[in-house]
Amino acid sequence: MRLIACLVIAIAAALPFGAAQAQDKPLLVLQLESALNLTVTGRKAGLSGAVYALAPRGDESGVHSVQVAFDARNRPVLTRLVRKITNAPDSDLLVSAAQSVVPLVLPAWQDGPNVLAQQAAEVLRNFASDGTAVRTTIQADAGQAVTVDFVAAERLAIVDLPVGAQDARRLDESSVSRLISDATLTFEDGATGGHRRYHAPNGRLGGGDGDGETRETGSWMTNADGHYCIETAPVPEFRCFAVYDTGSRYAAVPVIAGAADSRGLRHFRVEFGNPGQFSAPRRNDATGAAVTAMIVSGQTEERRRAGGGTDRIFLKPDGDFAGIRDGQPVQGRWSVMSDGRRCLTDADGISECAFLSETDGGTFRHFDAEGVFLGEALYREGNPNGF
Repeated sequence: MRLIACLVIAIAAALPFGAAQAQDKPLLVLQLESALNLTVTGRKAGLSGAVYALAPRGDESGVHSVQVAFDARNRPVLTRLVRKITNAPDSDLLVSAAQSVVPLVLPAWQDGPNVLAQQAAEVLRNFASDGTAVRTTIQADAGQAVTVDFVAAERLAIVDLPVGAQDARRLDESSVSRLISDATLTFEDGATGGHRRYHAPNGRLGGGDGDGETRETGSWMTNADGHYCIETAPVPEFRCFAVYDTGSRYAAVPVIAGAADSRGLRHFRVEFGNPGQFSAPRRNDATGAAVTAMIVSGQTEERRRAGGGTDRIFLKPDGDFAGIRDGQPVQGRWSVMSDGRRCLTDADGISECAFLSETDGGTFRHFDAEGVFLGEALYREGNPNGF
């Protein structure tokens, strides 16, 4: 209790804060940014711990400020929400923000949001209407307590929530590789049970929604920073995530410009194997990425599709393409994935990705990620048709 009391004092005295680097943010801070649309405005550290200050990204957030205190072992112990209360809507916004924080800091207190709405709302509304500042203690889970306090002269209301969440651990490269290889991640979003993604041991991936249909294909890898990175068709670019173990599940935090960014934070669970039977693209006789790029760049692809239609498309060196498909003009962007597939995305956003398998006659047979034959193409140098 003495430690927490000292940290409360540190929070009150924490301004001005020093600048906080994004890559230094603990997971709880990133989760608060994500849940409440906040951003870190500063950090103050000492021998006894550290305090992070957060503020709204925009005026719609409803939280004047949030501060999070960590002890000397970098364990979160207290989250403080502060708001200037001038009317009833201000008090309602503070209650709503506190309700959003409870699942993050006190996950075992399942009825916490309802309890706060019942017990804290009245006290805060009274403060908003007539300035009545009554310090209130609300019993939370496992003997912990939430306090609602006031600085009446400044019209400030303060909600302090102890942190009962299990410490999060950021995984290193070997841990991430062991976790993900030959495993399916289920991300906790979507009405159909969340997005699922299978990671084959050979570095390929396939995924989709809860219905098991493969809608996402590409490649995965880990890097020396411990980041989990994926490339999904048709975009030839790896996106990376820092991975945290929270005890009951995992969190993937996007890495932007080398730093973890709370926007896009997603939680996921792991199960061994590929229970969704997703297709992870692989074809042993297909050309590699460098060879595919050399074959198609600056060439005209003349293809007869498996269904009988024909294409004549010029793949410009700058990544654009233009041509004729079944007698109609078509244009868009082309790319080559790291797994070797050539991808076309037309102006309507419709994509087709194909492995190239060379025949004895110098043509190339096209196959999709599931091995379905798409057609056979001949590549002619340049743009003889003037597309």
